[in-house]
Amino acid sequence: MLAGCGSINIPLPSLAAVDKPANEQTPAAGVVVHEPIPETLAYSDATAIGSAAADELLGAITAEGADSEGVDWENGQTGSTGTVVAMSETSIEGDDTCRSFGATVISMLGIHRYFGKACQRAEGVVVESIESAGAG
Repeated sequence: MLAGCGSINIPLPSLAAVDKPANEQTPAAGVVVHEPIPETLAYSDATAIGSAAADELLGAITAEGADSEGVDWENGQTGSTGTVVAMSETSIEGDDTCRSFGATVISMLGIHRYFGKACQRAEGVVVESIESAGAG
């Protein structure tokens, strides 16, 4: 006869605290991410999203109004993967070229959706904001 099944809750640390770089001014891939970021998102995942946003959303747009199916990304540091998709047309804000994006992240904590804004500046790509859009 089998005894009843039970469950154990093991709290997981937030990913944002696990892999935060010691020097925030020089994160991986040359992407600066403004904080705060959601607890379910690793800092290096946020920089990977920013890099994908730069490649797909800011740098590779060939025609105004071009549809984007997004770009896939992978973070070897955390094992997370995902897709970044344009959510708006590019806009010029002062000397910056910016675009809103949506991102899906598949990580050890599950599937999460985020939205944010990335800007191309003279010094590089800056993820101005990234917020949780809820679990997938």
